Amino acid sequence: MNNFHYGSGSFGKWFIDEFGLPAYHYTCDQISDERAVSPCNPLWRNNTDHLHQIGNFRLNAVASNYGYVQVRQDEGCVKFLNDYRPEDNCLAGGIGYLTDENETLTTAYSKDNRELVRIFGSGYFKKRITNSKYCVEQVIYAPYGDDPLLISQVTVKNKSGNEVYVNWEELWDCSVYQISFRSVLESILLQDIHKIPEIRRNFSKKFKHNFEIIGNGKGILDTSKFSGWTDDEKNAWSNTKAVIEGISSGLFGGKIHSDVPGVSFYDYTPPSVFLVALDGPAAKLEIPDGTYMNLKRNIVLKPGESKTIFNSFGYIPHGSNLSDIMELIDGKFSNPQSVLEETCNSWKGRAAILSVPDEPWVERELRWSNYYLKSNTTYDSFFGEHVQSQGSGYQYLMGIQAAPRDQAQHCLPLIFTEPWLVKENIRYILKESLPDGELPFGITGNGMITPTPIKSSDFQLWIIWLVCEYVLATRDISFLDEELKTYPVGGKEREPEKILSVLERMYKYLFRGTGYGRHGLLRLLKGDWNDLIVQGFVSSDQHDAVEAEAESLLNSAMASYVLRLYSGLYKYLGNVDKADQLAEEAADLRHAVQEQWNGKWFRRAWLPGDGGWVGDNELWLEPQPWAVIGGCAESGHPAVLTENIDKLLREPSPIGSMLIDKPVAPEPGEMTNGGVWPSINGTLIWALAMVNPQKGWDEWKKNLLSTHAEIYPDIWYGIWSGPDYYNSVLARYPGHTFFDKSILDGGPAAPALPNWTDFPVMCMHPHAWTIYSVLKLLGTEFTASGIEFRPAIPKREYSFKSPLLEFNKMPDGYSGCYNPLEEGMWTVSITLPEEEHKIISKLVINEGTEVEAVFREGRIVFTGESYHNKPLSWKLK
Repeated sequence: MNNFHYGSGSFGKWFIDEFGLPAYHYTCDQISDERAVSPCNPLWRNNTDHLHQIGNFRLNAVASNYGYVQVRQDEGCVKFLNDYRPEDNCLAGGIGYLTDENETLTTAYSKDNRELVRIFGSGYFKKRITNSKYCVEQVIYAPYGDDPLLISQVTVKNKSGNEVYVNWEELWDCSVYQISFRSVLESILLQDIHKIPEIRRNFSKKFKHNFEIIGNGKGILDTSKFSGWTDDEKNAWSNTKAVIEGISSGLFGGKIHSDVPGVSFYDYTPPSVFLVALDGPAAKLEIPDGTYMNLKRNIVLKPGESKTIFNSFGYIPHGSNLSDIMELIDGKFSNPQSVLEETCNSWKGRAAILSVPDEPWVERELRWSNYYLKSNTTYDSFFGEHVQSQGSGYQYLMGIQAAPRDQAQHCLPLIFTEPWLVKENIRYILKESLPDGELPFGITGNGMITPTPIKSSDFQLWIIWLVCEYVLATRDISFLDEELKTYPVGGKEREPEKILSVLERMYKYLFRGTGYGRHGLLRLLKGDWNDLIVQGFVSSDQHDAVEAEAESLLNSAMASYVLRLYSGLYKYLGNVDKADQLAEEAADLRHAVQEQWNGKWFRRAWLPGDGGWVGDNELWLEPQPWAVIGGCAESGHPAVLTENIDKLLREPSPIGSMLIDKPVAPEPGEMTNGGVWPSINGTLIWALAMVNPQKGWDEWKKNLLSTHAEIYPDIWYGIWSGPDYYNSVLARYPGHTFFDKSILDGGPAAPALPNWTDFPVMCMHPHAWTIYSVLKLLGTEFTASGIEFRPAIPKREYSFKSPLLEFNKMPDGYSGCYNPLEEGMWTVSITLPEEEHKIISKLVINEGTEVEAVFREGRIVFTGESYHNKPLSWKLK
């Protein structure tokens, strides 16, 4: 268990690179190794294509084990700037060729080039190929920050005893693949969702490319222009739109909000892309006759000599022009030799890290998840904010930025490292809100509300929680006074509103508009966190009745905590009356939830008609943790509840708790019918930490990527990244994620969704919850007056560090610091096990005088001041 390589799986091995960061040496020969084959649909992606994320705060890039890289850019519409479609001679990018008069070395992996070394790094993708004469190493990375480009750093070494003249040729495609939800809607009428990639690529062919030499021979620029829709295509879309807007149930259908200025499913003016040499002119540039650009560099090497050259592939962002890009290249990146090291040092420097001396792989996984979470950031030009995508199948297959709840929870750990990014995501979520406070299921294309009949009832809870935690943690009270404009419904531009005002509108929408049902619980509408609780388990003729009357235990238990936090925010703002009103509402909800304790666990939901109480005979996990967190579990209930969760959901599953013990639909153990969901298990870890620290720590470790890699080493996803859920032990294919079983029989069939195995990585839940759950294992809660800790990590020694907060346990005591954005006097409460009360005797605040440490009701409470350049610090000895 203390081996650093723990969790490497069957496809390579973890190690620490030259920058002190975790990296994965991918060693699998996916061409011949049967373990490399995924049950996915080749119409979407090669079934031996294994993917790694590189990115910064502007773009993402998807690196393949075959050596190519695709750049994802979100301004105007989520898209790959360089499609990979070998049959049409679209080769993505990042592939290079070193040639002399006699031989060629390439950084593409193939059956004839199996010696290629591949490293998935924290911020980069490294490839290395060697023969008797040369060694070529190519590192592709996104420079840390907000720049819209990748850098390809190529080092060539002459291993021979002669001077050599070689050429380096680098290829980057510029055929855009727009990941539009419109293609999903069109495929529904064709009754074949696997037509989506074809529809998207047919759209790509409607653009004409214009190439030009730029930068006095340093590179090539491609500007593409849309050739327009034919009359037949316009009529076909009108018919499709009419059908979609007539669908009122299921996953797809509903109103298409096309009347808002600027919104569209597609980007009809995609950005110009460039390929340039950063450190000198190219040896040869030709105007392409296809859709890929190549750049040739001449290199002269003496015997034993190495040289490094730098190229860059990127795009011109919304609101910028070519001169801005050339100024960036000729200025900031004119001397790029140190950029890779600076990039990796930046990823290393600002992170939320737990270190456990006897389990070094814990720190490795935290560092990796910090990188993956932050490098997932892109920029949305319609809303003018940076945004955290849920990624995985939602973004890369369906083409939707969904849902607000996911974006909010992925931002929770960023409070401790990147508060600026949390604020941009909050603004993004608030800007998409409708006049009455409703939040749409998602955004697609350029500012287009995703059409779907799904009407979730929990979105407002998540954004209220995020805003409250952000402000109480950072003390950035001025953020609430910022003004923004919300979604322009009907094409009418809305007046600016303060953030606190928009938040209050969302509170009223949920607690006064959605409101309560006959049992005093929040209404369910068409779904809560579980989008399929209605769509998957209730017949369509009952949907209207469910929306009108059904109640959600999950929402109600969660709201009992969120309202308490919201009350704390208003208390911090000095509005005592509002704080008291919210506290009373939270108490009423706690009582309503308590009434639904059946002696073993809390029920799941109430449905009208013949539905009745859901969750009397089967244990649904979703509401149980929130009942504990929100204080709804009365004395004695937590122990009984924990025992039943252990027996029925946790103990049978080696990779984290299952969602339900008795599946209620076909394909048990899959999706919300008993799958394993990090999003829900994150709250379970939190609740268990409050009841039984050892079980909380055990559940946290079960949900790690490392654990999945140990239990299912032959499934490639789940080692360095993963999907939003895994099949549980109840499923036919445990450890996998959703796929249509007909694929194994030679498919494809036509399921309602693409296979999640078609893009089973880069979902942010496994990364975000791994980080945030550590804070809950420390019992961290922010209050109106300060911060509380109730540490529940059952280790003799550990250390948590982040820019906002530190908490360390040492053999002789504890220490920590709190570094909010605003200075002030803060109250700190630390609750420790009774056996430690006699050990801890001295308290030091801000490196001052030692005083006696006094426990009252199991807690040490003290106050101290933080300053802009000096955090509040303490030591318990």
